[in-house]
Order: sequence, then structure tokens, then C-alpha cells
Amino acid sequence: MDVIARHAERQPERVALIEGERRLSWRELRDVRDRLAHSLVALGLAPGEHAVIYALNCIESLIASAAVRAAGAIPVPMNHRLTAEEVVHILDNSEAAVVLVGDAFLPMVEEVRARSPRVRATSATGSAT
Repeated sequence: MDVIARHAERQPERVALIEGERRLSWRELRDVRDRLAHSLVALGLAPGEHAVIYALNCIESLIASAAVRAAGAIPVPMNHRLTAEEVVHILDNSEAAVVLVGDAFLPMVEEVRARSPRVRATSATGSAT
């Protein structure tokens, strides 16, 4: 059952997510989730594959996780306090095909990307805080 789509149909303008002053309605959440899910599939993310989410706790992290699930893949949250070596270890051992990265962690991923050959693609989530 797609709970997000169901709420978007029944109460599209009702607030689904709140972060500080930001508000996202159920319709907005469904629409942005679906756009990201389609983008992930276009990147080659296949059902059953793993996608690491390397971001702070924020609306974008929730959207990323929901989009990965909507694409039929498995979200793998990664602790944002890890060292470069720990990030490489997780990327190599999580069998991640894709990494969704919060803006704050782009430099770390760029640093370790060459040491994680299993990862086919990275994508910024847009979360800066």
C-alpha cells in the first residue's frame, strides 16, 4: 500500500511534513517523491538494489528514503558522523548502487568516491543543514 499516495488523494493540501518554517503537503510530498523515484530509476537503480542515504535528518532525507522505496529499492541510512574510512567501508559492504548525499556531505563523498567502485551514481539531496 502506498500510504503517501493514499493521503495525497484523500487530503492533498493537508500538511504531511514540517521542518522549522517549511511545510510540505501530502500532494507536494507525493509529487517530489515520485519525481525523485523516476530519476533514480533513470539512473539505473533496480528493484531490490540498495541506495545509501547520507544526509542529516531533514525533509530531504525522508523524501529520499520514500523515493528509494517507491523505486522498489532498499534505503540504507548512513550515520553522518563517520570518518572517510568508515564511509568507504559502508559503501563497499552495503552493496549500494546509488548514494543520495546531503549537500553538507558532498566533499566527503567526492573524497571517497574513487575507493567505492560498486557505487554507480551519486545524487545530491539538496539538504544543506
